[in-house]
Amino acid sequence: MIFRMSLTAIALAAAALPACAQVLTPEHHTCANRTGDVDPAEQEKACSAVIKLGGAKDNLAIAYSNRGNSFLRRGQNDKAIEDYDRAIGLDPRFADAYRNRGAAYFNRELYDKALSDYDAAIRLEPNEAGGYADRCSVHAITGQAQRAKPDCDKALDLDPQHVEAQAWRTLVHLQLGKVDAAETDIAGIVGDYPSDPSLRYLWAMVLEAKGAKADAEGQFQAARELDAAEFAKLDKLYGRFRRR
Repeated sequence: MIFRMSLTAIALAAAALPACAQVLTPEHHTCANRTGDVDPAEQEKACSAVIKLGGAKDNLAIAYSNRGNSFLRRGQNDKAIEDYDRAIGLDPRFADAYRNRGAAYFNRELYDKALSDYDAAIRLEPNEAGGYADRCSVHAITGQAQRAKPDCDKALDLDPQHVEAQAWRTLVHLQLGKVDAAETDIAGIVGDYPSDPSLRYLWAMVLEAKGAKADAEGQFQAARELDAAEFAKLDKLYGRFRRR
């Protein structure tokens, strides 16, 4: 997985079909979407064509997973889950499919199922920072800060530049009443991603917790102006953790 620029959107791990397995068609390359800039409808069409061609189980699993990624980007979580189910059925050790299915469950607020998938991904790839950041996100959003913090810490031990883990740990520190630690975490990343409404929102929460109400409101307004729909999601997810 890569950093999800919005904490309420999902970071996708798009696997490429191995060249040694079969002759690659243009559809294979479009389905793999290595550059991340393929139109979702085109990616879904290409992946469907690859699936229709058949082939090795591992390659089909990747095609299903990549099509699931496209559905997930479009907010079609149920369709994404169906494709990840197929991918995992073909390759039960496909860690990225577990992680991305966990994200679809997270989006649907099915946190127990998301947690189960993140647990599976960590078992399969124990040295991958993203799995721990994902599991931290479930614990954090369900208010289980004591369980969340070790996972975010582990993610940052494995990858000190893991922005998502740092952002989630900001929320965890706020839940634990460690406002200075939260400020340190968010201050280290918000300036690098000024157009991310979720980071602006977290920065506003920190300012609010420090008693800087006017500055906090300015940051909340900035987040709202960046993406009003995203702001509404953030308010729903994080609002209950604010110190108003």
